[in-house]
Amino acid sequence: MPQYGNILGGGRPYGDIFSVNTPYSDRASERLLFEQRQRELQRQQQAKMLDDEFSKNMANVKDVDVPEIAKKYGEWKQSRQSLMKKGQVSPEEQLEDLRKKAEVYRSIQESKAQRELDEEDLKSGRSKPENFIDDYETILMERRKTPTSQLRTKKYKLPSGEEVVLGDYSLAYKGDNYSAADDLKKAKGELLTNTRENGDKAETYQFYGNTPMQVKEYILGTMGKRDANKFYRNKLMNLPADELTKTREAYEAIPASQFELMGQKKPDLSYKDFSNQADVIATYYAQKAALENIPRLLKSEMTEKAKGELLFDRQKKMAAINDQYARRRLELANRLKDKSDSENYNTWVNDYLDTVGEEAVANATEKKLLDGADSPVYEISLDPTLSKSLDVTGKGWTPDHLYVSEKGTYYPVYTDDDGKVDVNKSKPLSKQQMVLSLGGRTVTKTKLGSEVKGTSVEKIQTIPSASRSEWKAAGWTDAQINEQVEKGKIKVK
Repeated sequence: MPQYGNILGGGRPYGDIFSVNTPYSDRASERLLFEQRQRELQRQQQAKMLDDEFSKNMANVKDVDVPEIAKKYGEWKQSRQSLMKKGQVSPEEQLEDLRKKAEVYRSIQESKAQRELDEEDLKSGRSKPENFIDDYETILMERRKTPTSQLRTKKYKLPSGEEVVLGDYSLAYKGDNYSAADDLKKAKGELLTNTRENGDKAETYQFYGNTPMQVKEYILGTMGKRDANKFYRNKLMNLPADELTKTREAYEAIPASQFELMGQKKPDLSYKDFSNQADVIATYYAQKAALENIPRLLKSEMTEKAKGELLFDRQKKMAAINDQYARRRLELANRLKDKSDSENYNTWVNDYLDTVGEEAVANATEKKLLDGADSPVYEISLDPTLSKSLDVTGKGWTPDHLYVSEKGTYYPVYTDDDGKVDVNKSKPLSKQQMVLSLGGRTVTKTKLGSEVKGTSVEKIQTIPSASRSEWKAAGWTDAQINEQVEKGKIKVK
């Protein structure tokens, strides 16, 4: 039987109204309402946590980046709340949610990093301005006014007119607008040469003219220019830790004799005061210049005195050799007892050729290369009467030159009217052909024998000959030269 509810009129129904108990549906409604309130509370708590986390992370970002990052955050937060209301979320929606969240926090981290870099540059630039470009504060201010997301695309026009990407341009001074190479070239001066005698040698050296101290003074002078000053100070601060020590030790190891070759004394180039950066820099570059200025040997040749002595010794040796050859020729002539003995005559010619050939080699100052010759050749000076026997044409033509090779082949060389070698007449001859040619076709043995027979050794031998300056270079005085000439021991050209 239905129960009457607690309603107006004493709980008695009136009209069509009556009361029915619904315990189960009431509890279900209350549970749904409770869960809905719980979910809403949870969303609120999560939203607060997101806001708190975002606020915490936004600390230390660039002020100019706040609007852009806040917008990204708001878009992501709204998307996240929609997903929370939806309940069931697909994998693709989860990935998109994570991507948006990552974009927000990436922007935050980039902004923080850029602000930290800007503050560090500002602090360092004010404490060590030599490390930064001249207008670094202007560019730094422009960076701070530009959102971080635009730094990699926005361009900035430098005072020079060059456009650079604002976020990629380094504010550090690198010295790339100053050339130290020109300084060092001028500091070292012009290339000079110095010739000095070292025993029998005259040695010529080349080096830069300025001394290490002059190099140091020049570098100090250039540091009066702002660009140069910044360059050298920047260079000093970026040298390897042991570079100054190594350079000083290398300089100290240079022997003093190398400076003597340049007509200098080795200067003291030590670091006096490390707090004086300009002096340290100039001293360092002076040491480097000295290490690069080691005198280079251009040439080494005999002194004039040594040349004279060598010439004199050669003249004496050649006189002795020629005297020996003269004696051999005289001995060969005396062997011609019977002027009609053609065998003895041919033997004489054979020995004569050996003698003049050896004499040609001994007196030669250089080997001559002749086209068609089997080896290097030496010129022979034949007796004019004998040379007529080499008229291989039968027209009274004698060779302009006669050569003998190291292998014993003879080369009579004939030239035509234009001075060119006549290849039809200039043909090589063997030793046997030479003996036959000189065997007496156009000259009598009697005439030759008589010419040689009355010759004395004293008249045949060669006397050393040189100019007066060459004899003096060999160490002779004018009096000694005159005395030897009168005695017939030497000749003056």
